[in-house]
Amino acid sequence: MRKSILFTGLLLFFCLSVRAQKAADVHESVVNSPHDHGKVRELYHPDSSVYKGYLFLGELPVTWVNKSIGKKKMTAAMMGGDVLYLNKAGNWEAWATYTVDEAVVKGHLAEKSSFQVIDKLIIRVGPQAYEAIAQKSRAELTGVETVDGKVYIIGKIPGESARRFRVTYANATRMNLCTDDKELTTYLIQVKG
Repeated sequence: MRKSILFTGLLLFFCLSVRAQKAADVHESVVNSPHDHGKVRELYHPDSSVYKGYLFLGELPVTWVNKSIGKKKMTAAMMGGDVLYLNKAGNWEAWATYTVDEAVVKGHLAEKSSFQVIDKLIIRVGPQAYEAIAQKSRAELTGVETVDGKVYIIGKIPGESARRFRVTYANATRMNLCTDDKELTTYLIQVKG
């Protein structure tokens, strides 16, 4: 009887350890900043079965003069994607192998509605991938909604006409918010710290 209880306890500990490790591995592959564009994988000719469980974020909104793959990866990263795909029509698409946890976002908004904006990133059509502008403004965020697996926040950011932002990343201390337009403006929001 003791051996059975001990074995069950060890088995449970092993299963929980493996599960925690897998969750950490998935988290490590998440693009949490445009600087993580090295984590974006390229799939040129994927089988359609590859998309099971992936989240389609859209075609890259900018037609680049610069043909480098690095700039396309940066754009996909700003969209929250970790997979870059060249479709049959010759257009680049961003996909994500993970989804933002809506409960984390709702938890932040349940605690407060005013957040510090720490950076604003804008895609550029020149040789640079993006322009980073340090911000010292406050975002007033009031609501959360999920559409087709994507999490959106409703709110106001000074100097920004958009009132709806897609959450591309969220953890205990930071959220990344992105406009779904051709400018692809991304705001890094400090939640705590």
